[in-house]
Amino acid sequence: MPRTRPVVEAISTERLVLRPPHATEGSAVLRLLSSLPSAAIEDAMPSIAPHRHWALVVRALRKTTPKIVLLVIVRKRYPSPLIGLAMLAAVHECQAKLGLALAPRFQGRGYGQEALQALVHYGWKSGEYTTLIGECTVSNRPAQALMRRAGMTLRYRLKMEMPDGSPRVILGFVMERQSPIHPSQETS
Repeated sequence: MPRTRPVVEAISTERLVLRPPHATEGSAVLRLLSSLPSAAIEDAMPSIAPHRHWALVVRALRKTTPKIVLLVIVRKRYPSPLIGLAMLAAVHECQAKLGLALAPRFQGRGYGQEALQALVHYGWKSGEYTTLIGECTVSNRPAQALMRRAGMTLRYRLKMEMPDGSPRVILGFVMERQSPIHPSQETS
């Protein structure tokens, strides 16, 4: 039986739209990826290896995490250029990892908070997850503050050795759904 990918509609917030990338946006996504420091990409989406072709990036993500939702982030008033990437990836039956990476020139304007809240809402609304996890390096203080403001709590620290031999400490922030969302409680 062929595997099917979840169809994700655009997620809209006050100022942003998180939506699946269009097939024609490959070069725009690669420009966005190249504008991000490699540590930011590793923080937000550890499965992404530096590839030169958009299809290879998507294939690498889907190979390591078959059940993944990858979205581009655009501003409502100015839909070009792409300002970031967002990801929700199943890691266990009821757990998903969140990933968020914004281009440096769009950081510090509240877009990250808005996008993270939309991603969390999408994760709960899907009904598939009871736990959402966000990870970042110990040096990424803005990401730590962002996750804390979203209601996530620091749950674990991992010490890793990177391929180049350098050490890295990863912090894991967790948010657990307390009660199921009923249609009457949803806000769009």
